[in-house]
Amino acid sequence: MYSSEQISTVSQYLKNKFFIGEIESLELVTTLIAMNRAKKITEENMAEILIDVYMGNVKAIHEVLKKASRIIEEKDIDEIIANIKTSKAKH
Repeated sequence: MYSSEQISTVSQYLKNKFFIGEIESLELVTTLIAMNRAKKITEENMAEILIDVYMGNVKAIHEVLKKASRIIEEKDIDEIIANIKTSKAKH
């Protein structure tokens, strides 16, 4: 599990990437879900990061989560995590 400082760093990093357009909302949500599934952050941390990135705009957060739930399947997240573990093992 990441420390509070690490979570804050991740939050700021994702916020910056999002605002300059280097990642899109679905990529942001996918990243957070993968981090949660890998037990790096909790669901509470995910919520805090989303609130930070979206500057408290709860309506926008709900919209992106609804959109993500229609597109991203649980097996997709499992594949991402498996690929990360495989890639990490090679290096």
